[in-house]
Amino acid sequence: MDVKYTPNGPKGRTCGDCVHFSPTKEKKGVGTCFGHDVIDSGSCNFFKKKQ
Repeated sequence: MDVKYTPNGPKGRTCGDCVHFSPTKEKKGVGTCFGHDVIDSGSCNFFKKKQ
């Protein structure tokens, strides 16, 4: 299954809310997920809410 990323995720389902998102220290609001550079306001079909 391919990652289907969108740069504007719905409230509560953004990359910043996801367990798979790893923020970078260099730039605020930017990180990686499944080997892709993403922004924390994006979302994808592999979203899993942080506990």
